Amino acid sequence: MEDLWIGLGILLLLIIIFLAPNIKMVKENEAIVIERFGAFSRVIDKPGVYMLIPLIERAIQNVPLSKIERHFNVSLTNELLKETHKIRYTYQVVDVMLFVYAALDSVKAFETYIQNQTNETLKLDHISVEILEETAEVFGMKLHSINIL
Repeated sequence: MEDLWIGLGILLLLIIIFLAPNIKMVKENEAIVIERFGAFSRVIDKPGVYMLIPLIERAIQNVPLSKIERHFNVSLTNELLKETHKIRYTYQVVDVMLFVYAALDSVKAFETYIQNQTNETLKLDHISVEILEETAEVFGMKLHSINIL
């Protein structure tokens, strides 16, 4: 009879180990992108605890939905000029699916776009805020503010 209880205990432990990674918690101001068989299935953006179907569904990325402030440096280089400026911007994810699937890292892609534009013009003043807002929309973000320090 003891062997039966040990066997059931081991079976229960294996079931818990198999199911535990498929339990996801969504916090307030957060969303999770779910794929089913490797294709987009849904976005969960309501707070709560969710159970994914093992081996069929997987959580791709947790996306914060609140405003986020970021800083990065932009280098202006020319044979005569070498300057570094700090750019501070605030964004918010408005389209979760686009944010996840537009690029491997949408935030880094947006920063790379700003860097490339400054290298082409060699001036930060000539970059239009409207163009940056449109570019942010391509990555599923809404640009709230941008400051050059």
